[in-house]
Amino acid sequence: MELNSGPRWAPLRSDPPAGRVLNTYYPYRCIDIISLLGTVVLGICYAIARYYGHVGVFCDISDLVVHLPERIIFRVNFGLVGGLLAYMAFPIHDIAASRVGGCLPKAGAGFQLVSGVGVILVGACGPEEMMPVHLAAAIMGFGGSGIAQIIYGIVFMHEDTQTQPQSARTIFIARCIISALFLRDTLAVAANDAEYAVEVKMKAKKKYAEEMLDFFHAADQSNDGYLTLDEFQQMLDDDRVKTWLSLMEIDILEISEFFYLLAGEDGLVSPQEFVRGILRCKGMARSQDVIAILHSTHRMHRELSEMRTKLNTMSKSKTKS
Repeated sequence: MELNSGPRWAPLRSDPPAGRVLNTYYPYRCIDIISLLGTVVLGICYAIARYYGHVGVFCDISDLVVHLPERIIFRVNFGLVGGLLAYMAFPIHDIAASRVGGCLPKAGAGFQLVSGVGVILVGACGPEEMMPVHLAAAIMGFGGSGIAQIIYGIVFMHEDTQTQPQSARTIFIARCIISALFLRDTLAVAANDAEYAVEVKMKAKKKYAEEMLDFFHAADQSNDGYLTLDEFQQMLDDDRVKTWLSLMEIDILEISEFFYLLAGEDGLVSPQEFVRGILRCKGMARSQDVIAILHSTHRMHRELSEMRTKLNTMSKSKTKS
């Protein structure tokens, strides 16, 4: 049977039928598996984040992409969603092509594939790491999906005009509105990604500071608000602190040297000095070497300050005499 709606539309084809497509790709089963797996993985991410104290009992889902190791698992989960989106382009294409000929089903499937790849890249590369790649991936994910919906809307409007001519136009307009909302979200993501990257970094820094203060107060056995070298040593012997420092990419080889880097003139470490020093060393490729340099610089600065004080005292003495 051929349609008489104009030369731009190829005739309807019955191969492959919808049943054969469903039995070939098993889309319902794939969606069920990914949905269940995604829920389980999110639960694992939350459990890990709770174990390390990265989130409270109630948290925003974006909190799970701030810290390691749950951030890695969350991004893998995000990649699975993108993979499902890309995979579903094939059964949707075959169903659309079995009903309406022409090149539009292929175009729609192509943009859906682009959308799936974009979602995978969004999960693989955060805004705080490589902003250009993340921004391009976000545009691919949202923009590709929006364009694919518009194309499929045109494809199925042709079929709707045959089966339900009274409402075909209304359904098409509704689909276009939904697609326009996706495209609007694309522009919103592009505009807000820079702000989001700053927000993520600030949130991570605040979390690190809170965790460090918890360790500090637990190690302060004298409850005087300062850490001595012995208290500092006992704190670093704790397995949980070692794991946390490892996740922070801080390698401490000489504890006493690291302690005196953090300590003030009184030879004690205050909460502010502890937090500031740890954040300064976070993520350094060779933290211990940098610490040694900073410690030497700090000691030289202290000696120069003492020398300046003595010179000022001598100068005043000569003036009086």
